[in-house]
Amino acid sequence: MQHLNAKNTTLYCEDGAEFDRLLESLRAEHSPVGSTEDFLVQQMTASFWKARRLGRAEIGMIDYQTDVAERSFIPCPDVLKRLPARRTGQRAPK
Repeated sequence: MQHLNAKNTTLYCEDGAEFDRLLESLRAEHSPVGSTEDFLVQQMTASFWKARRLGRAEIGMIDYQTDVAERSFIPCPDVLKRLPARRTGQRAPK
């Protein structure tokens, strides 16, 4: 059975020491006895790590999409002036 560690689980841009601390923290919390329990703690660690990675990726994608949307809207500042007037039924400033 291959043992889980930072070298075979983390990406180049992730903190391997942080992963190892998480693994050791979960081992201390659950005190696995035998290879099956240790395997389950390793799987739990990998799941936590990947869920956190996915959350960061999702935030990055949303930030990127928001940035793209904002940049595509900036060349039209006159549209921004007219939006509140359209919602209230007032005449838009020219």
